Amino acid sequence: MKSNGKVLTRIGFVTHRMISRNDNQVKARILLASLHAYNKSRKKTLNLVASENVLSPIVRQALSSDLASRYSSEFYGGTVTSRKIIEFAEDIAKELFDCEYACVAPISGHMCDLAALQSLTSINDTVALVASDDGGYPFDIGCFDRRTAHLPFDVSEWTLDYSRIVDFYKRVTPKLTIIGASAFLYSYSIKHVMDNIKSSDYIVYDGSHVLGLIAGKQFQDPLKEGIPILFGSTHKTFPGPQGGIILGTDQDVFSKIVHQFSIQSSKHPFGKHHGTILVDNVHSNRIAALSFSLLEMLEFGSQYAKQVIRNSTALGAALQRLGLPVMMNSKKVVTQSHQIILKMNSDMGLEAKRLLETCGINVDAFMRIGTAEVTRR
Repeated sequence: MKSNGKVLTRIGFVTHRMISRNDNQVKARILLASLHAYNKSRKKTLNLVASENVLSPIVRQALSSDLASRYSSEFYGGTVTSRKIIEFAEDIAKELFDCEYACVAPISGHMCDLAALQSLTSINDTVALVASDDGGYPFDIGCFDRRTAHLPFDVSEWTLDYSRIVDFYKRVTPKLTIIGASAFLYSYSIKHVMDNIKSSDYIVYDGSHVLGLIAGKQFQDPLKEGIPILFGSTHKTFPGPQGGIILGTDQDVFSKIVHQFSIQSSKHPFGKHHGTILVDNVHSNRIAALSFSLLEMLEFGSQYAKQVIRNSTALGAALQRLGLPVMMNSKKVVTQSHQIILKMNSDMGLEAKRLLETCGINVDAFMRIGTAEVTRR
């Protein structure tokens, strides 16, 4: 450690403490040193974060291509290749998920939720979804002037409480039902839900956490079971760059949602009827990278998804033998997905996460333990 110069190093990192504000070269070295230390530490880390994965070299290469600083709208010159890549990605997605419609414009899974909310509901409409306390996605619907109704949930089975579904839909009649969760252990009985939804209302499936397992044909296929829209993140069990994707079988519902990702028209870029809604740049480098991830899943998806579930099942059984409080249903099944969950309160979960991090093991504070990344490693 140097204390008499402009650089102070501690535990492999350089700090700003003794650096001149105008010394940009030193600041650049700080950033490079930080990145180097981070990459080095990642090589020594066992990452069991359920919502993360690792990218292949070719996906990383596409992500860092010149497309990273470019637009894709026809309004701009030099974008023909970008638009071809987008079309290519969507064609591969339709093949992989065996569906009629695909959109790779969303820059996150959250954007997919937001697009569905804005296109399929109006102010004061009710939206049904799994509560965050029950492992549902913590989506603050209230700030968009929609009402939230939590789907009945059986905590002991860690799935929807189907015995209360009929009564729920008689009382609530939500305009939109979002099926899916962040703590996602088991598939749902979709028919129990769909049988109670009015024909004028909507249902979508947020498969953010299990999208790679669906693509690998090792989890339930919501599109084949009758839900018209499947969307989610592309970087959890699906091993792509951070982003989102929307897949569908119903043209009308799909078009309504995808309209939220309209970008300014090439003919009337500043016209009031052709304006941008949720995104003004879909990040073509991300979509190029996603294209390679889609191809990887076409080639290896089934084998990968099977092994992910084998690994999570084996890990859950091993932790049970060690006496850890592994969640399971009444059939003694620990998981059908990439996750296992340790039953801990929020304080214990946070403390356990911190302790594991000191040992080079990454998990989250909910104590979801995932095997997607370690399977690919």
